[in-house]
Amino acid sequence: TGELLKQAEQYLGEGLHPRVVVDGFDIAKAAVVEFIDKFAKNFDNLAADREQLCNIARTTLQTKLRPELIHMLTEIIVDAILTIRNE
Repeated sequence: TGELLKQAEQYLGEGLHPRVVVDGFDIAKAAVVEFIDKFAKNFDNLAADREQLCNIARTTLQTKLRPELIHMLTEIIVDAILTIRNE
């Protein structure tokens, strides 16, 4: 999102009308939603598959944290998800 806003700021600075930027964002959003709908996986009982939950959490954390924190936080997050799910 940050990179999109950075690019939009550049185009606006070059005189592009804001409505054109917004229209472009709308087109991109529709394409992303279509892609996700097409390639999304459905898990019947994801809470029963701890390994898959760990993979999802780890993948998400890899773009946000230093590598040394990822393993520890992956376990904590999955434990929290499973605790909430069981309540």
